[in-house]
Amino acid sequence: IDIGDTGVVGDQDPGTLYIEGIGTPAVPRDLGEVFVLVGQLEVNNVIVDAGFIRVGSTIDGQFSDPSEGTMVVRLSDVREQVVVRKGLLTCQASSMSFAVLDAGVAQIDDCLVRSASGTGLSQTSIVGSTILGVGFRGTTNVSDSSIESSNGTVVEGTITIGNSAPVFWDDSGTIVVGQNVHTTDLTVSSGSTVEAQSTDFRGGGITTVRLQSASTWRTFDLHSVRSATLDVVGASRIDARGDLEISGGSPVTVGSGLAADSHIDVAGDLKLGQTGTTFTSGTLTIEDGGYVSVDGTLYIRPAATLNLNGGTLRVTNLVEEGTLNENGGTLIVPEAGALSSAIAAVLGLALVAPRSRRRDALLERGSAGAPSSLDQEEIA
Repeated sequence: IDIGDTGVVGDQDPGTLYIEGIGTPAVPRDLGEVFVLVGQLEVNNVIVDAGFIRVGSTIDGQFSDPSEGTMVVRLSDVREQVVVRKGLLTCQASSMSFAVLDAGVAQIDDCLVRSASGTGLSQTSIVGSTILGVGFRGTTNVSDSSIESSNGTVVEGTITIGNSAPVFWDDSGTIVVGQNVHTTDLTVSSGSTVEAQSTDFRGGGITTVRLQSASTWRTFDLHSVRSATLDVVGASRIDARGDLEISGGSPVTVGSGLAADSHIDVAGDLKLGQTGTTFTSGTLTIEDGGYVSVDGTLYIRPAATLNLNGGTLRVTNLVEEGTLNENGGTLIVPEAGALSSAIAAVLGLALVAPRSRRRDALLERGSAGAPSSLDQEEIA
């Protein structure tokens, strides 16, 4: 089925096709191949399967112009994938799969989306829907929805999760943000929650991830930030149930100078300036309103920098090989009780709860040997 005629250059004839009330769940109808070249395809209360539907065309050749088509889906189950290359797909109270490519636009409201993807200059808006199996590319805004994926998700482009209302995103695979050389801006907002088995923020191009407005990103295995800019602000939280690795030249910042606490909580180790077994650069900055807690060991590798400008840094163990700039805030480092009685006796301190940064830093150095005379003066 061809709807509309692209004709010769500058001479296009629109067409319109309405399809209503066909197909059943047991016996869906097969529309075959449908090309909405110019004009509109409207389906209402239909169940269709197999075949192929393409909306719009980006072909610009000797005999045809690029064309814009429109497809409207209501109260239907479209089981074949709809590819929007140029033009508009509108879906309401239906279930479907779609790919928005090139300069296509999709507006999805109150739908079950079996799969969704986009590329290039595509624009997609998804509201009040359930999304199964996704690949977010292009420009995508998702609000008041749930996302469920079992195979992992690739995110590239300008993506807003929780654009105006919270989103719950549950991915049992790996969420990769910024896979290739494209510019990627991912914002998680409006109290949204993302849960992934593992997370990889990559700076293949220019990758920026921002958590704001009391949002949470929870990872159960490894959370890796590799040459990607990460901002955690507005009472938001990175909840790393495994290890967190931060590497590369792009900064990671928690807190924004506001009263609301923003957290990076790590149940395992925080490896600053390390990816896998390779040591690299890495920068973590804690501003006022920021709180970083590490239950395992904080490793500051030789080429890495941690800036404590405000807020709080709490660690259970500290390996300080790189640079730790203390410009303000509070640093809570290992308890004196973690040291042997002999070392504590040399330092002249009781085995008590965590102390100030200066005193505990000396304790940490003293655990490897007796403190210097200068250290003894500082302790005194």
